Amino acid sequence: MDIQDQQRLNPPRKSRTGRAGIPALGIFVILFSLLLACTDSRPPDMAVDPATYVDPFIGTANGGNTFPGAVLPFGMVQWSPETTRGDATRRPAPGGYQYDATTIRGFALTHLSGTGCRGASGDVPFFPHLGEVTSSPSADFQDRIYASRFSHANEVAEPGYYQVRFSNGVNSELTASARTGSARFTYPSGAPANLLIRTSDSEVGSGDAYVEIDPATRTISGWVSRGNFCGYLDPVIRHDYYTLHFVAVFDQPFTAAGSWENEVLYPGKTSARGGTTYGDDGYPVPELGSGGYVTFGDGSALTTVNVRVGISYVSQENAWANLEVENPQGTSFETLKASAFQKWNETLRAIEIGGGSEA
Repeated sequence: MDIQDQQRLNPPRKSRTGRAGIPALGIFVILFSLLLACTDSRPPDMAVDPATYVDPFIGTANGGNTFPGAVLPFGMVQWSPETTRGDATRRPAPGGYQYDATTIRGFALTHLSGTGCRGASGDVPFFPHLGEVTSSPSADFQDRIYASRFSHANEVAEPGYYQVRFSNGVNSELTASARTGSARFTYPSGAPANLLIRTSDSEVGSGDAYVEIDPATRTISGWVSRGNFCGYLDPVIRHDYYTLHFVAVFDQPFTAAGSWENEVLYPGKTSARGGTTYGDDGYPVPELGSGGYVTFGDGSALTTVNVRVGISYVSQENAWANLEVENPQGTSFETLKASAFQKWNETLRAIEIGGGSEA
């Protein structure tokens, strides 16, 4: 066997430097360095306040049946607007709020989200009215007098907080604890500042209701018995399911007060009783119902009114107890608002989010 045959059978081993003369270990180091350069092992920055990324208006259009008002996680108070289109049928949106309806007839203390059917909650609407109260709000069935228009440009909704400024200049702010709420109503000068408590006007009416005004203690209290959830679909549902008790304490004195029963207004009378009933079609009967109103000054100056409200599905005493425990005298609106935001953050932090863009 000559030398060439030996070389074919036993070819010389390649150098460990590789084809380009770079050691194989060097190639590994370069590839590993490139991999490290492409991989950031640091965790992404997590959202400190996840509640700031929540938009409560999501679901308030296109049949979502949600509400944008103030509520805590699993809270019993859901203080939110009741919108209206101002027609004789008064068919409320399930949840009480419809984004394309730009008139508000009150801020009710209770709501349910995503119900589909009309008639869940919407109990005891508060309505800040700029001007004299000269007729029964129950007689204003098309919401021509005791309702106000607004623009979404003047509306804010955040977890635990809601704010809207009416076209007439009245500004309303709402916040909540689990079983109480606080509101701040600011009235411009030029007309008397009034607040209506539409006790009987739950989302699709009530069987009975009662309100009592105590000027000496700046307090309004009462209850509403109601039900009728989906009642327009079947007569068997048109009855009361529960009674909601409430108490509201104001920080400003009442310069006047009154009430109404059905279509009759009673200036100076500090109590009223009566529900709207549910009618033959499952909707409130026009001109039936009751409520009360209070006045704060003559409108000669800007007026700001704060109110704390407690509710209970058990008794009037429990409504008072809830208010004293969760929202006692001296608790500012800003304090309760900050607490609500913090509780939403605590709940939302059960799942951490981070990375990506701010959007």
